[in-house]
Amino acid sequence: CHTGHAHTGEFYRRQTIDEPTSCKCGCALQTRDHILLNCPLHNTHRHLLGKGRQRLTRSLLGTEKGISRLAAFLEQSGAYDKCHQP
Repeated sequence: CHTGHAHTGEFYRRQTIDEPTSCKCGCALQTRDHILLNCPLHNTHRHLLGKGRQRLTRSLLGTEKGISRLAAFLEQSGAYDKCHQP
């Protein structure tokens, strides 16, 4: 998640991989920020990210507590799974 290497439209576009770049919710480009902050498909699990989720790099990606929250979100939501069907 931190490096941007994931099954997201943003990664596919950057690496010129022939995969859809839009999100299943209808957003034109599926990005890390979209998944973690805005995608309605993951609203059910977003509480796992905690209150500091607006500061992605500092709170979620830069602290042990944040990484633990992020791991729980990704595991339970399946947000970064290529074959995930919300």
